[in-house]
Amino acid sequence: MTHTAPSTRPTSAAILVVASPSGDWLAQLTASPQLAGHAIHTVVTLDEAVAALQRDASIGLVLLCHNAAARAAVGTHSAVPVASAASPPFSGIPPLPACTTLPAHVRRLLAEARPLLSVMVRSATPLEAKTADALWELGVADCLFTQRSHEWAASLATALREQKRRALHLRLTESPAQIAGARTVADVAAGVLRILGEQEIALRGGLFCVERKTGDTAHGDLIALAGMGEFARRICTPVARLDTPAMRAFLRRAWSARHSIFADDYAALFVQTTGEHTQPVLILLCLAAPLPDWHQRMLDAFTRAIAPAVEHAQVAQQLLRTQRATVSTLATLAEYKDTDTARHVGRVARMSAEIASALAPSHAAITPHMLENIGYAAVLHDLGKVGIPENILLKPGALNAEERTVINRHALIGHSMLSQSAALAAHGEARLFELAATIARSHHERYDGEGYPDRLAGENIPLAARIVAVVDVFDALISDRPYKRPWTEAQALAMIRREAGAHFDPAVVDAFLAVHERKRTAQFIRWTPAMSVGHAELDADHQRLVDIINDLGVNIELANHNTLEFILDDLVAYAQEHFAREEAHLARIDFPDRARHTALHAAIATRIEQARWKTRQGFPAALENELMRFLTRWLNHHILVEDMQYAAHTRSIDSPPA
Repeated sequence: MTHTAPSTRPTSAAILVVASPSGDWLAQLTASPQLAGHAIHTVVTLDEAVAALQRDASIGLVLLCHNAAARAAVGTHSAVPVASAASPPFSGIPPLPACTTLPAHVRRLLAEARPLLSVMVRSATPLEAKTADALWELGVADCLFTQRSHEWAASLATALREQKRRALHLRLTESPAQIAGARTVADVAAGVLRILGEQEIALRGGLFCVERKTGDTAHGDLIALAGMGEFARRICTPVARLDTPAMRAFLRRAWSARHSIFADDYAALFVQTTGEHTQPVLILLCLAAPLPDWHQRMLDAFTRAIAPAVEHAQVAQQLLRTQRATVSTLATLAEYKDTDTARHVGRVARMSAEIASALAPSHAAITPHMLENIGYAAVLHDLGKVGIPENILLKPGALNAEERTVINRHALIGHSMLSQSAALAAHGEARLFELAATIARSHHERYDGEGYPDRLAGENIPLAARIVAVVDVFDALISDRPYKRPWTEAQALAMIRREAGAHFDPAVVDAFLAVHERKRTAQFIRWTPAMSVGHAELDADHQRLVDIINDLGVNIELANHNTLEFILDDLVAYAQEHFAREEAHLARIDFPDRARHTALHAAIATRIEQARWKTRQGFPAALENELMRFLTRWLNHHILVEDMQYAAHTRSIDSPPA
């Protein structure tokens, strides 16, 4: 039987009463304003009580009714004791045969139920000291001796408030374990906001804020990294752009104070970190009502509990960036002796990630780890070339048999170097180098078993190496090398198709061709003569920007989030090279508006760095469309408007008035 008092509040913990349903006491309890919103269930036997607890997770309090006076008169073995004639609510039900069994019944309820369950005992007379002590040791919330229902309701309400407090404390204490292994700050932010949202503390919403520093400045911008509730779409938004002045001021005050502060409408939870290269975070909660002191203390304790997870995520991201910077340096070392392949490894990395994403739905071997790391591992596929003499590596003609034997050693050299790196790295960091070592060794194997160095065949060749083999050959064919002229894309594609099943894995070839065709047909922006600034090198740069924009568009459509960082790396390199080249040209032609144009370059570079920062926090998917809009504006405004001004100036110099 269930009774519920009307309430506009969220559903609260239910009460289970184990007693006779006779009398008007249940109606009095249900009508009590102190128990408003709490469903009250009644059962008669202990077995029914256990079944109800197993069935209904909302039960937070059990009231077990016991009467010692009737015990002596009735000798039956019911699960629930009864009251005497002086206690009408319990009349007509057999009592327990011995008072000492009461703790055993309580123990059974607690054993069958949740750890947050509260148990109260209703007794018409005081319990024996031994029984009372046993119940106290079991954590029984209270023993009620009064017969007045309003006092009874008050005690139940007090027990429910304490149960709610204990439940909140347990959830806030245990929940940090859910985010302990988070690898990005974005994951921590999502987890923390989810935990706080489940507590119904901030019904209006909340924000997870961090500081973004620029360059060597001591202080940076406070950024709302993620949000919940009405702020769910506030991803990587500067606090200065928030709509509510009071909220902005409250956040700035809390950040300056460097500790948690509470007000009627807001709570700012300051999470202090202690690591040398970590930084604190600030969590804003928009409160439905002021929080009592005990609640504030629990939230303060929660900030201390989640601090290790925040630090772990920040350090993990720093280690990942350091690792990838090391990979980039090693790739640059490999390129140093083979200058014509300077961009080759970058293209191989990006295409490898794209092919892996295309294959992932049908290949269980493509794990999330491989998807995340294959691009960076592919960067090092030719690292072993550092051990090849330059006279062979840069020979302008075909290699003889002896020279071919020497250059083929680069696969084993690269594998050896990267295996040593993997052995020296910690477990988490070792996996990237292990994958890179595998690719370096096996990307020259052939599907038919005629490759080198191990003459592996078919699926005995690691899948990552089979992927890199296709994109490596394709990009090498269309690139200019000391020993050959570049092939056309049509020629290279025809060769890839012919070699499916012989040189290459047919499934990988199919995926490669599908991605290539998608990129060929999905031209979001096309280069036209109207974009020319009349300078061959700068026009080539601008065409490269068009290619970057189109690559980004395709990868957004294909949901290849793992490729965004490669595109951003390419964009950073492009901006550095292009801006330096363009500014040198502006100086040569003595462009009168050169200072403003240079300032525009600096602003664009800052935007690109901000995009990289957002990506490193763990928000690639949320950033993609924003980046696409930014690059399109760059092309449409900067190139088609700003750059055309120096193009006109150049023409006026080249063709002075008669």
